[in-house]
Amino acid sequence: IENIKTDVAMLKEVETKLEPLQKEKSEISARIKEHQKDASVLVKYADENHQAELEELGFNIPPSITGLNEVAALALEIVSISKDKKLTNDALYNQYVATCKQKEQEPVGYAEFNIKCRSLFNTQRLIRTKGKDPKSSRDDIISLNGSLSGKY
Repeated sequence: IENIKTDVAMLKEVETKLEPLQKEKSEISARIKEHQKDASVLVKYADENHQAELEELGFNIPPSITGLNEVAALALEIVSISKDKKLTNDALYNQYVATCKQKEQEPVGYAEFNIKCRSLFNTQRLIRTKGKDPKSSRDDIISLNGSLSGKY
């Protein structure tokens, strides 16, 4: 009977310790849910490394973000790691070609590259500012809409 009394007393003691911890756990869980909303916005501008980091933290990356065609995904990554987060369209294409060659992949032509990158402008992940020559898109300035400064 003494063992039972001791265990009942210990159980009550543990329950009183657990109650504040359960409340704290609930508050932290609520904050994480709020972060999930923030992450859904951040992931639009995240490169592959930051997306992987968010996935490791348990955040879901929507298929519409990672579902970019390969050309657009690579172009977005190139702009996001470039100095000042902007390049001319010609420099962006040349970087794309160089990256494809490094990965031993066949790059698409300039016209097809621009077609495949349209979704980045339509979703406003990238911004195009017309260059000096209105007949050519090579001098257009392609910039990231937002900033990737620091960690998320």
